[in-house]
Amino acid sequence: MKTIEITCIGTDTLTLSALTPYNARLKDRREKDIASLARKIIAKGFSFPIFVWEHPETHQNLILDGNGRYLALQWLIKRKYAIPADIPIIRILAVDEIQARKKVLELNNLNGKISEDAFITFAKNLQIDFSDYLIPCLDTSLLQSISSERIGFFPPDSSDELPTAKNITSPPKNEKNSKLLSTVGGSGTQQTQAKCPYCGEVHDISY
Repeated sequence: MKTIEITCIGTDTLTLSALTPYNARLKDRREKDIASLARKIIAKGFSFPIFVWEHPETHQNLILDGNGRYLALQWLIKRKYAIPADIPIIRILAVDEIQARKKVLELNNLNGKISEDAFITFAKNLQIDFSDYLIPCLDTSLLQSISSERIGFFPPDSSDELPTAKNITSPPKNEKNSKLLSTVGGSGTQQTQAKCPYCGEVHDISY
């Protein structure tokens, strides 16, 4: 039996059975979403504590943030993985359920946007399959189409200039999808427009 590794430290721990999903239906999660998260936990361990609020009347440990991780652990148990008894948690204080629900919304509130330029720079050399990620303000199709040569598998000593929206001309408005615009470091650089599924804005994406 394979054991899931704990790779984070919380302020407290609880058993999985002591946790109660609270806002699990707030996000639309399908079987493939839970399986995807479970695969990440298998590969990298349980990396982030679960945020918990103890109900003052029922004393249930309600999950304010981490329902996906909870479901992924349940998914792994059904497939004969061993889950450590002590799951890292962080206790969130709230005087009542109304305040607790407000804090759930605060957790899910976007207080900024990830720009394509910043993302490309940050993701350099990470060697990640971005097709399995959903990142706010970056269209899913962009993550799936990013060339591994341009981001995921840069040689450590590479001096190639990263493509940015500043050094690439936007495509004509009457052309759809992507177009070969220019060359950077000898390789073709493309630009396309992607609509953010969260904020609804259309961004010019270079890759």
